[in-house]
Amino acid sequence: SICIEGPKMVDVYRHPNIEIFAYSEVIDVKGYIGNFQVTIHQDSRGFDEGFAGLNQAVAACPVKVPDEHNYGLTERTAIIEPYPGVYPQLPAIDWDHCTLCGACAEAVNHAGIQLQNQPETHEVTVGAIVIATGFRPYEPRPGEFGYRELPQVLTLPQLERLLAADGPTGGRLSWLGKPVRRIAMIHCVGSRQIDGIHEPQEDGQVNDYCSRVCCTATLRTANEIRERFPDTEVFDFYQDIRTYGRGHEEYYERASKNRVLFLRYLGEEPPEVTKTEHDTYPIVVKVKDRLTNGEEIEVPVDMVALAVGMMPSPIDDLIKLLKVAPGKDRFLLEAHPKLRPVETNVPGIILAGTAQGPMNIQESSAAGSAAAGKALALLARGAIQLEPFVAHVDPVLCQGSGACVQVCPYEGAIQLQTVVEDGQEVQRAVVTPADCKGCGICVGACPNGAIDVLGWTLEQYEAMLDALVMDIPVPEEA
Repeated sequence: SICIEGPKMVDVYRHPNIEIFAYSEVIDVKGYIGNFQVTIHQDSRGFDEGFAGLNQAVAACPVKVPDEHNYGLTERTAIIEPYPGVYPQLPAIDWDHCTLCGACAEAVNHAGIQLQNQPETHEVTVGAIVIATGFRPYEPRPGEFGYRELPQVLTLPQLERLLAADGPTGGRLSWLGKPVRRIAMIHCVGSRQIDGIHEPQEDGQVNDYCSRVCCTATLRTANEIRERFPDTEVFDFYQDIRTYGRGHEEYYERASKNRVLFLRYLGEEPPEVTKTEHDTYPIVVKVKDRLTNGEEIEVPVDMVALAVGMMPSPIDDLIKLLKVAPGKDRFLLEAHPKLRPVETNVPGIILAGTAQGPMNIQESSAAGSAAAGKALALLARGAIQLEPFVAHVDPVLCQGSGACVQVCPYEGAIQLQTVVEDGQEVQRAVVTPADCKGCGICVGACPNGAIDVLGWTLEQYEAMLDALVMDIPVPEEA
């Protein structure tokens, strides 16, 4: 995809109306629709523009950590190298792992390297916020299908890196120094999990949703293997084939023509992956195949690829900052699945792509276009029409107790401010209408009865209650 993304990134980086904050994170958000104040923490990269000694610096660095770009198949140093096509083409120091030993600087005679993080803080004011935080592949537990216990068990993203021309093996289908002659691919790892059978996540929930893209991705990879390495046998273990996207059924038909062997299992009877003393193949996959009426089949293979599902990126800090709501599946919830599919319940905060849920590329692109359209429509108005039913404070009755501020669930909706009355400074509650949702919690908390929701005063409520319990005289019969 870099052939498409590369030019796009260059265009975005050079656009006069787009400001990029690379190597950064959002640490604070305040305000409301049309007037968000966002605080951005930006680490320094540690390298000067045009730095030419990258190879020497990387070779000298003694730190070794798993390389995220290759999903841990290889190691990298504490110097993050730009991959082909990324923009800007400038390395960065991984400050979380750098030991500041100075070996990289010495290798280039201290030219162009600053071994001191000099972070900057940026304050920006924006009218809308788009959350496009993506997803992360499900990480199988140690021992799940032999993962991390058997070195021949990899995830599908790891296998795809092996097949890539710039991957650890240069595109060759080999592992542990040997060519892969037989490979088993297991679907629905980390998706469509069942309570009581699969181990729950840290929050006690299982991933009972379908990740939507795993079947197509698995079949695409199976076809690539069969077409590039025709001597390699591919065995596909699946619950259901869900290639629902436009043209995606062709992957399944092509895999059948490519002689990929399919075996079907039930969700409550997943395949077992174990080590074997087989002279030819190191591991075996056992399954009750429902295509042969539950016959128990053992398939010895060189490698197992787990088609892991999607999980949301770890953005708990952003969820707290932006006051957006995650669903049971931990992905972010939209305001309404049909009428407001890319908006959150917080006005001005919009969702894009797999931050909202599992999507394929077409759906992510459509969601991104929808989010851009919503943001454009919002900014083009010039003014926002607010809901009329918000809290209102009577300054005569308010004594500044702060009880309303303590119970308000919306940060910044009501605050205590210092005002001058009769020559004295006093505390009074002030409502920010753009942040207030009119829930009325502050009305009941105020000890002085100084707060009403516009259109619904306390006197009106009391009158309604009196009417409900009043005695109605029964007319006498004539």
